[in-house]
Amino acid sequence: MLLQAMQKKIKSSNSTVNILTPKRWVRELHINGTKAYEIGPTCDTCEFLFESNGTAPNRDFHAYVPNELRSGLTDLTDELTMAVSTVMPVGDYHVGLHRVFPLLVTPNEPNDYFSHEQVTLWGLNRYYGLPNYPRTKYYRTLTRPIPNKSLFFEFIVPLFPPHWLDEDVVQEYQERLIGGDQPTALAISVLDIRSPEPDFGDLTSDIDTHWCLAHYLLDGHHKVFAASQTDRPITLLSFLSVNHSIASPEQIQNVLDVVLCDKSN
Repeated sequence: MLLQAMQKKIKSSNSTVNILTPKRWVRELHINGTKAYEIGPTCDTCEFLFESNGTAPNRDFHAYVPNELRSGLTDLTDELTMAVSTVMPVGDYHVGLHRVFPLLVTPNEPNDYFSHEQVTLWGLNRYYGLPNYPRTKYYRTLTRPIPNKSLFFEFIVPLFPPHWLDEDVVQEYQERLIGGDQPTALAISVLDIRSPEPDFGDLTSDIDTHWCLAHYLLDGHHKVFAASQTDRPITLLSFLSVNHSIASPEQIQNVLDVVLCDKSN
């Protein structure tokens, strides 16, 4: 659920985080000059995708994040967003403070989006004859139907896998979460709205479009994993990129105003 939001324009940055389009149709998330993820093509009829490149960024990346995120944010301020914006690349953003319940997902298991909901609408990958494979465990949060035969999906995508985490730090956060704390993770996010072409998807079903909000986790891997293991909520500070989403500004605003702010979630 979205707790608070504001708009932010970053005009200059020395960030090591970048979303690039190195060739036609392809988007990539780069960290410290290295490709971390392919994050899906730019066409709105292609399947939603994130695929790990099998490389991880410097694990000291959190050193650039304000200490307030460790204790947990309860409010967005200009001062805080200005400090965090130094981590983000140049562009226009909707900055949001979310409350989420992360569910850890293993590819090809029953709660995997790519081998279930995506296959239901798009079918199997046209080349491989298999479901798309993200090459990583990831987290799901909110899933809900929205108007006009659409489904909304929300994901948190880690930069490195859970088995890399420090067990002592995870335990510390588990204890804090059980005690009622809600520490804050940090992500750069994109919204992709996708619907298959009639020849390649099942548009006769009740659903013909997927709205996929992906939060690429920059800081807070221990926090999010601990929340998934304790079934407790955590807060997430998201910089949702207007420039790199496969969605119009109006559609992004609709997600913020209607989908994520529904108090029944």
